[in-house]
Order: sequence, then C-alpha cells, then structure tokens
Amino acid sequence: MKKNDTEPDPTVNGVAVNRFETATPIDRLIESRCKRRLESWCPTRYWVLLSRGRLDGVYCYHPDREEQRLGELFTAENGLFPANRTDVYVAATTAELRENSLSCISEVRV
Repeated sequence: MKKNDTEPDPTVNGVAVNRFETATPIDRLIESRCKRRLESWCPTRYWVLLSRGRLDGVYCYHPDREEQRLGELFTAENGLFPANRTDVYVAATTAELRENSLSCISEVRV
C-alpha cells in the first residue's frame, strides 16, 4: 500500500513511476479537451483498439518499454501519427489530434 499520492504504489507491477506531480495535471487538461479519457494498467488492449480505429489517440506517461514496443509496432503498421519523447508517447489517428495532445503536455510543463 502506498503511503501518499506522491509515492509509487509498491503493489503495482511494472515500472514504478512517481506520477502524480506531473501526470495528474496533464490528465485533467486532456479530460477538459476530450470527450473521454481512459486510464488503464494494460495499454496493449488500447493499442489494438487504436490500430483498428476504435480510439482516436493514446497518450502514455512513462510507458513500460516492453508494452511500448508493441504500441510502436501497431502505430507503424497502421499509418498512425506517433510522437515519442523521453517520458511520453502519443499516437493518434490524425496529425492534428497528435499535436493537440502534445500541446496539453507542453502547456502543463510550462
């Protein structure tokens, strides 16, 4: 069990991320600009939905490298619009949506 909101939860498998300080403001901004925002511990499922056109975009904050490789493969094979940064990965069905997602991230970090 985690001690507070700024410490990673040790019961979660995967890369421990001290996510709340940075991720929470990005999440709130994306929520304010999108119809829906999903949060998942299993992003592989959503890579498939994105590649099949069931989702418009995916935003990953500190993605696990193993899961990220699969997402990059789906992105490349399906002609999606990716943007990969050190701690963030965005893929979308249109270049405009990708840029809007990246602007949310940049806006929070300024």
